[in-house]
Amino acid sequence: DTLTTPVSEVMTPDPETLSNVDDVAYAINKMAVGVFRNIPIVRGDVSLEGALSVHDVIAHLSEVLSDAGEDADAASEWIDIGGGG
Repeated sequence: DTLTTPVSEVMTPDPETLSNVDDVAYAINKMAVGVFRNIPIVRGDVSLEGALSVHDVIAHLSEVLSDAGEDADAASEWIDIGGGG
């Protein structure tokens, strides 16, 4: 029951995380090596920004690569995943 089950019973203890300024290549590598479909994104060591999913990565790369065909500078947009860098 999602309303009564404590998060601590279903979450991964001490999960791997990404920083909001990590680049997408690092995120892809971390997700592939750890076999993660989703990974939390944090600001510093404490503040949860959100989560990155494999679907998010594929959608982002698809958009950037599509734009890169039209604009040579568009490929630089994939550098960070959180927009904070």
